[in-house]
Amino acid sequence: MPRSVLIIVLFLCTAAALLGFLAGRQVTDRDIAGIVNAVAEDHVRRYGGDVTACLGWLQDDGVLLEVKCGETLYRVNRAGVVQSVVEPEI
Repeated sequence: MPRSVLIIVLFLCTAAALLGFLAGRQVTDRDIAGIVNAVAEDHVRRYGGDVTACLGWLQDDGVLLEVKCGETLYRVNRAGVVQSVVEPEI
């Protein structure tokens, strides 16, 4: 195999590894407090209220977080994506 092909393949593998590392680091850098604050700020933007009135806790399995703002309960995964919203019945 020509040397130029090996150099190109090595460069592409290194670039892919670096991009994968950086993408994975973005996901793991999210902490619980940051996710709770983001959900609380979104709730306040939509419905009003106070960010400090929202509480967040980790479920027993450690996979989902629950954030309660007023009577609304948000279930959020560790990546920060809201899985479900339980709103109060009127």
